[in-house]
Amino acid sequence: TSLMHVTFSQTRFLSIILCGSREYILIEDYKTWDEAQDYCRQNYIDLATVQSDEEWSELTKLIEKLQFYIWIGLYDDVNTWHWSYQDESVTFLQWDSEQPNNLNGKQYCVNLRTNGYWWDEACNLTCTIFCQSGGKPQHQTFLSNLRNINL
Repeated sequence: TSLMHVTFSQTRFLSIILCGSREYILIEDYKTWDEAQDYCRQNYIDLATVQSDEEWSELTKLIEKLQFYIWIGLYDDVNTWHWSYQDESVTFLQWDSEQPNNLNGKQYCVNLRTNGYWWDEACNLTCTIFCQSGGKPQHQTFLSNLRNINL
């Protein structure tokens, strides 16, 4: 069983720590996928990677409370999906129905919808961001201005 630790406070971050797994940081700032990747690489490790049902399940519990789309690190590299972090192979997928559809041939990046499932999107769409930190999760307090979220 996984333990989840969620930390909120009063600026722009939310930290989700999946003990024994990855640490995700939700950034409440709208960026394109490329801008999001740059931001996460400069401030953390990379955009979020989700490689298990356990990780997806914990994130979904939070996402259901949020009302915006969130970039993750999955992208289409010449018809093969990869994770941004270390070009990691995909071992877990949670596409929404009829996804990915590459609408108009321009959807190469992936975001989480409010139902927790994945959609391919045009990379120039602006969304909030899930970054991940590296190494062992550290219990840190990140500042957040996310309000009215009842977990």
